[in-house]
Amino acid sequence: MLRLSWLLLLLIGALTLSACNFEVDRNDDGSLSIIGTADEAAIIDAVQQSIQRPDLNDVQVDLRQGNLFVTAQRLATDGSPEAQLTFILTLGVVNGRLAATISDVQTMNLGAIDAARVAEWNARLSDRLERAGQRSVDTTLQAVRVTEEGIVMEWRRETRRSRGNN
Repeated sequence: MLRLSWLLLLLIGALTLSACNFEVDRNDDGSLSIIGTADEAAIIDAVQQSIQRPDLNDVQVDLRQGNLFVTAQRLATDGSPEAQLTFILTLGVVNGRLAATISDVQTMNLGAIDAARVAEWNARLSDRLERAGQRSVDTTLQAVRVTEEGIVMEWRRETRRSRGNN
């Protein structure tokens, strides 16, 4: 029981530090149901770190039902867009992990972005967004959805009790 309390405190601390709101409930089988919401600031940070283009700033995310519309631009000294990148980010769950899929990539004054680069961004975004809440190998992602408030992820955390190890 003491070990579980420490794990919950660590989980709560990690989610709080990663700009997530969360709810933790115990399921009938003893496992934990964890619902975390990554807010817009956490999403923007994940996108900036994932695309790794220091020349692009002013990242904006439009949270839509089901996906995110992302815009990143390099601004000229007068504040007008000098170069721009836009794409649609769709999230899903594959084998208990977060899967990010970038589509409809559009560029202005940046040149073409090849498929390998987009695949790399998909992998980085999946990893960074999932790490906002998952902190244990005993935790699997059950569902993800995009709302006007942010990205809502639902995890199942196995415990000794849920595994039958009282």
